[in-house]
Amino acid sequence: LAIALRLGVIQVPLGARDLEGRQLLVARMGHLDYTHVGPIDICKAFWYMFHIVYEKEFEENNASSETPAQFKGVSLIQNLANVDRSKFRRETAQLVIGTVQDNLPIRMSGIRILNQPWFFTAIWSILSIFIGAKLKSRMT
Repeated sequence: LAIALRLGVIQVPLGARDLEGRQLLVARMGHLDYTHVGPIDICKAFWYMFHIVYEKEFEENNASSETPAQFKGVSLIQNLANVDRSKFRRETAQLVIGTVQDNLPIRMSGIRILNQPWFFTAIWSILSIFIGAKLKSRMT
């Protein structure tokens, strides 16, 4: 987990919000290095970042059990700059997608995918099988 966080695979720029006021999370698959991290580490990093968002909003809302992230959700920006095919692993995708759409206590309101590499369309056709219709409708 510590290595995944140090590599900057996923980050929470605290205070950074989209136009609807949702907290932004930034994922950079180009920073992945599978010689140092595995799929479980990536999944743990996602969960840890969601925990940071929830904890920060919990503090800002005077320890109320209901935070803006639970109502508005969070927006994920997935930057695919400098990504080659070796960064896409089915097991990592299945684990992260499964945990985000089935177990996450914070709404995933939007997912923006930037700097798509030329082969992303082929990868997407496989990944989209694992994504539910509700989550897929929030992706651009």
